[in-house]
Amino acid sequence: MGGDTSMATVTHVIVDEVHERDRFSDFLLIVLRDLLPKFRNLKVVLMSATVDIQLFVKYFGGCPVIEIPTRTHEVKAYFLEDVLHLTNYMSQAMQNNKATLQKAQAQKQQLAKWCSESASNSSAGRATGPPLPSEGQPRESVASLNSEHSEDRTHLASEMDQALHNAWISGTDEAFSQLLYYIMSENVSVDYQHSETSASALMLAAGRGKVEVVEELLALGASTAARASNDWTAFDWAQNFHQKETAEVLMANMLTSQCGLSSLEPSVTVSEHELSEADRDLLELYHRSFDDDNTDLDLIMCLLQKVHMSSEEGAILVFLAGYDDIINLKEKILSDTKVFSKENRYVLFVLHSNIHCSEQRLVFNPTAPGVRKIVLATNIAETSITISDVMFVIDSGKVKEKMFDSLTGTTLLKATWVSRANAIQRRGRAGRTRPGGVCFHLMSRPRFRALASFQQPELLRLPLQELCLQAKLLAPPNVPIADFLARAPDPPAFLITRAAVTLLKTIDALDPWEELTEMGLHLLDLPIEPNLGKMVLYAVVLKCLDPVLTIVCALSVKDPFVLPSQPGQKRAAAMSRKKFSADTYSDHMALLRAFQGWQRARSENLEHQFCERNFISPSTMSTILGVRGQLLGQLRASGFVRTRGGGDIRDLNANSDNWAVIKAALCAGSYPNLLRVDRERQQLIAQRACKVRFHTRSTLSQMPSAVRGGNAASRMATVAALPSDWLIYGEMTRMGPAAYAHMCTLVSPLTVALFAGPLRLPLDALHETQHGTLDGLAEESDSEEEEEVDIQKSILKLDDWVSFKVEPESGRLALQLRQKLQALFLRRMHAPAKPWSQVDEAVVRSVVGVLTAEEQSQGIPQPPPGIGQRPRMMAPDYGSSPVGSPDSALLEMESRRAIRRRDSGASPTSSSRGSSTGTTPSRSRSEKDPFLTMVAGTSRCSDERSDASSLRSGGSGPMSPCFSPGAGWRASGSKRFYVVKAGSQKAVDTSVATGLWSFGPGTDRKLQWALKEGKEVFLVYSVQGSGHFHGYAKLLGPASTLQWQADAYGGSSGRCYFIEWCRRFNLPFQSTRHLINAWNENRKVQVSRDGQELEPRVGEALCRLWDDIPQAIPRPQVANR
Repeated sequence: MGGDTSMATVTHVIVDEVHERDRFSDFLLIVLRDLLPKFRNLKVVLMSATVDIQLFVKYFGGCPVIEIPTRTHEVKAYFLEDVLHLTNYMSQAMQNNKATLQKAQAQKQQLAKWCSESASNSSAGRATGPPLPSEGQPRESVASLNSEHSEDRTHLASEMDQALHNAWISGTDEAFSQLLYYIMSENVSVDYQHSETSASALMLAAGRGKVEVVEELLALGASTAARASNDWTAFDWAQNFHQKETAEVLMANMLTSQCGLSSLEPSVTVSEHELSEADRDLLELYHRSFDDDNTDLDLIMCLLQKVHMSSEEGAILVFLAGYDDIINLKEKILSDTKVFSKENRYVLFVLHSNIHCSEQRLVFNPTAPGVRKIVLATNIAETSITISDVMFVIDSGKVKEKMFDSLTGTTLLKATWVSRANAIQRRGRAGRTRPGGVCFHLMSRPRFRALASFQQPELLRLPLQELCLQAKLLAPPNVPIADFLARAPDPPAFLITRAAVTLLKTIDALDPWEELTEMGLHLLDLPIEPNLGKMVLYAVVLKCLDPVLTIVCALSVKDPFVLPSQPGQKRAAAMSRKKFSADTYSDHMALLRAFQGWQRARSENLEHQFCERNFISPSTMSTILGVRGQLLGQLRASGFVRTRGGGDIRDLNANSDNWAVIKAALCAGSYPNLLRVDRERQQLIAQRACKVRFHTRSTLSQMPSAVRGGNAASRMATVAALPSDWLIYGEMTRMGPAAYAHMCTLVSPLTVALFAGPLRLPLDALHETQHGTLDGLAEESDSEEEEEVDIQKSILKLDDWVSFKVEPESGRLALQLRQKLQALFLRRMHAPAKPWSQVDEAVVRSVVGVLTAEEQSQGIPQPPPGIGQRPRMMAPDYGSSPVGSPDSALLEMESRRAIRRRDSGASPTSSSRGSSTGTTPSRSRSEKDPFLTMVAGTSRCSDERSDASSLRSGGSGPMSPCFSPGAGWRASGSKRFYVVKAGSQKAVDTSVATGLWSFGPGTDRKLQWALKEGKEVFLVYSVQGSGHFHGYAKLLGPASTLQWQADAYGGSSGRCYFIEWCRRFNLPFQSTRHLINAWNENRKVQVSRDGQELEPRVGEALCRLWDDIPQAIPRPQVANR
């Protein structure tokens, strides 16, 4: 908040849309509430259309409430039952289930008979099961077998029904093993339900108390939300038959996956007075045929056709959960040649947070008469964007939220039901400017009334590790993170916050006193989780940046491999993932090679075939590409990636083809997520779990084959075949007593010894033998020889769990190499842009050599060549712009020219500086094509995670430089000073020649506020890693209102400004060491981020240093005419 000095002149702080409850809003409320007692003149105004009034009234101590009636027009609301009647919607599944509804009562009676039979009737285990329905009768459970021929389908259904019957009646392990065989080897759906009773294998295993079988079925993806004909879920089966252990396993799974919890919540019952009998029957038929966890795009498409064919005018706004739903619905619309044809004209727009703002602005343009506007959007259109001509809203009722379980350390991005406040907010988007708005909620009226009143705050559902790092920037000095977060309106549990802080200390992002380390400061700049950011930083040091960057972006987005829609494709999907792993015992390798394969296919226009054949989501890959560019831009802005020479992108990929080095960077960021192989028990153990298995989606898990001999034996065989005793994992899911590790990679023991553990080991990390014994570490042995050998070894201890028995000399060498490596890492964190020394290069070469030799000695398989290839430059495909979009064409043209200029090494605007033959483009040519004049500069803001900015001349005004050579420094009381971090010396020189500069979004907002307040703004320039200030300039004003699209080389999307260079001379940092900036925690002025504001007296003193240098006056260059 700028401290007490800045708040003394503030009278009002207005916080709009406070109901969204994002973490930064809650942080702001914490700070504002602490400031209110200090400043009696301060007024805080919280604004929202749908807010939990009582919560905030209580939080601010009984503050007054002012209600302003809205003037919006009334919107007619329709719900799911109305939509089904309006569209006469009847899917194929609904038609199939229409006949089975008549048999519901018979199924209930048969199921009741099953439940009443005694478990002692084991002799009936091989008796003939219930008769099958007639062959022509439609049946969903049989259809789910997905066999190609009807005879095979009927025969397999008969055998599966028999197996289910035998498993329940006999309850023997052999009977349930037979069930697992059908599911894993015969391509039977894991959720197959008995034809006569609708009981699934998971329900029967839960009712019989088969814990091992329940765990196996859950690992195979069995649904805990499925219900039998008596409306029992698997959890209900366990409870009703008093199976406590299986109930606990199912409860743990439901809490972890956040699905199936409806059985624990009050069910949405349909009251007799709410709905008619016809509506109840129609809703029951629909819910039997469609899973509520998904979005029914076919129903939305049918509704779109109905609305579009109506004579009423107005735009249609469709709220969808995420990008996948948007793209799938867009493809359905474009492929519909009957309703959405050229005769029925329409314009299609996509709104998503990752789509560039230039494309989003097109949605506000009015359409021609007779052309309907259709907008497919996420919740970004709830409050952030208002489209005035929307008259129809289709609300899917879903939103994608990030959910984090601190107990298991798992993060899920899944579609959930919106809150009632959000649904009302979406409804209000219709009819903003004129009456007659209509909203279609794709949920029943009972469902709508059962929704949560308000959205869950981000503080309670996001990973606290990243949140705690952000809190350090906002919390007052000497206030613990847990105490700061406890002041929030809905504070997270103290124990969970303390566990997150402990983890941040473990990975060295915080020191023991909860202060940010130098690595922690860099992790704050990266818009990814701290452990992933640590992987990237180590990749920079080890010079294997590109492959690690790709893997990290895939981990930060979501798994690009999709689950097959048909049970018969499970094996093909698993084999596809395993193929990409190239038998390297690595899930990370599968992500890397899948991304590289997708880029090759996309460049050859074979993207659709590649993704369909390999079960890959193209939208996820596009998102990964976009995040990758953002991260690379931030690394450039931070100085880790230099423009040329040592430390440039080519140099930082010198070891990208070495898989052992890549795994080392992954290991450094994964710690403490390590697995160790217990060779005696042939199982995996973790620090907090003694019974760990590979997740079924992991490439390291045993592929489904002939497992009739027992799954335990196959798991042990898989573990025994691992060539190394150590693995890293990304996340772990607990299901009862067992834990399942996903995103695993095999690493060598030396990799763990060098890269796991804290950065600074204690002095006694290497415990050498003394007098022939190891204190407290000697173990009993059946062999005297083995005992004597063990006594002669030393113990290298990284933490309380990770330790190694090594030869004394090997231990000393490993510790020395580790110390040199960590010292190099700390030096790079302290000065990212500092040139690499010969000692630094020697350390990296030594580490690479020993890692490679260790992998060979361990016999760990290596991937095929090509993993270090540079990614192809292509823009993320977030949705195509409408044909004829001028912004899209100009931006693409400018981007291509920028790439050609960069590849050829040509300067955007040549100058005579350093070249006697250099010329600059003529003024007339610049005005004719403003894209020809581009100054590639870099900038980084301190309060936002922006990419490096590129400085382009834009707008329609003349491109003449704006200099005043005689303008020196004149003291004034209304001046602001900001530090600007440029990306290269060339950018500064070109700015002197053109009088232009552009800034990142965060810095841009600061400068706009300063200009609005009538302040004179001065910019002090410094190039990353140069050790100099290069001059200062005066900000005149914006050159254009156009926001430029970021290029692929780290550009930013800031607007372009005219600046007047006052002084231009390289001033070394040594001459400014006496200047301390109180507005940057009393640090020296040279220790500033981009956009850092200087205290006025310090800024004035810094600018005065150039007054005594005659050469500092800039000389503008005149373009050739």
